Amino acid sequence: MKVSEVLHCSFPVWYPKFKQVSIKSILIPLPAEFLEYLHTDGVVLPEGSLVTSGDRENDEDRVGEELDVNWDTDTLEATAPSFPDFDSAIKKAINMLGGRVFPKLNWSSPKDATWIAFDKSLKCTCPSDVYLLLKSSEFITHDLTQPFIHCEDYEENEEQPNIGYSLILRKWQDLNPGYEFRCFVRNNKLIAICQRNHTAFYDFIRHEKTDIVSDIQAFFYHMVNLKFPNENYVFDVYRRDQGKLLLLDFNPFGQVTDGLMYTWDELTDSDVDLKGTDSETKVATVILSTRGNFYKTFKFSFVFQGKLLLLDFNPFGQVTDGLMYTWDELTDSDVDLKGTDSETKHPVFRYKESEGIQPNPLSTFGVPRDILDLATGTDASKLVDLLKLRQQQQEEDSSSDEDNDQT
Repeated sequence: MKVSEVLHCSFPVWYPKFKQVSIKSILIPLPAEFLEYLHTDGVVLPEGSLVTSGDRENDEDRVGEELDVNWDTDTLEATAPSFPDFDSAIKKAINMLGGRVFPKLNWSSPKDATWIAFDKSLKCTCPSDVYLLLKSSEFITHDLTQPFIHCEDYEENEEQPNIGYSLILRKWQDLNPGYEFRCFVRNNKLIAICQRNHTAFYDFIRHEKTDIVSDIQAFFYHMVNLKFPNENYVFDVYRRDQGKLLLLDFNPFGQVTDGLMYTWDELTDSDVDLKGTDSETKVATVILSTRGNFYKTFKFSFVFQGKLLLLDFNPFGQVTDGLMYTWDELTDSDVDLKGTDSETKHPVFRYKESEGIQPNPLSTFGVPRDILDLATGTDASKLVDLLKLRQQQQEEDSSSDEDNDQT
């Protein structure tokens, strides 16, 4: 993975070319003072960013209620920053996109910060919703500080390439996570597909797996292949219905991107024979195979807005010229058809086969880091400190009991 490949996956770079097949979005350049605000510690919402998502129905009932508050005058009060022009741009964009948006920066969305949102989602209706998610996200911090950390041609001590950061607001849509799929491309060939929400079981996938792979392949070859500058990359799609797909995002082909149901050793090693969930699944595609797929060819010519013109239908048999195929090949289901490129292989498809309970991989981001380190044992020094503190407390309790006995 190289720096240039990561830059090509930046939303402001790829979106203008693919916006016709993606979700409507508005890009707002981040001002320097807002970037500085994102780098500062603490979460203090800017002035003027009205919070409209919270439940304030009981505020009046609390008037006069005695609260246990520490009114220590020595406590330092954080000063709320102000970005009036940026606020106005966000409000205008939200209104243009129907009043509800999904925020992200050049590469990542703050999906690890949904625990802090009022409705536990990325849906934003005002600037304060956006600010709260961005400030609470480790993914956003990574975008700002270490976007090229896994690149082979980048050294940490060298100057970072100039990146024009933007806030991307995407029109909110209630997407079913079961219809989202991650696709892996190596050397301009689609080699693997898997469900994006890889911890959940969706029964319909196993029944529609052939159509899912066929639709994704057709979308890739018609709308993405050779139009995206990288040879190796990852892209995410949403399959709304048969033959109707939306492009969600592009990601670098490497460790910085979650392989989900694949390991990166599998994906990067061309000598590894990838296996799908159902290793016997074969898919007839509209450009690599001709086994009676006329209806799909006709349909795709409109769904993918390709410049195709239907000329004719012909019987599937000897009366029709097989051209570059023999009819023995086309009619014998036991014959493994080979294309002009004999190395062409259908992509591997992995999906969750059975029901089961698995934790949300993002749930740990809502737990304080110290507690997480203690629970997982990833930081032994914190466990030692905790044991020392526990021993000190026991010694203090014991000395206190002795003093009481003497009195």
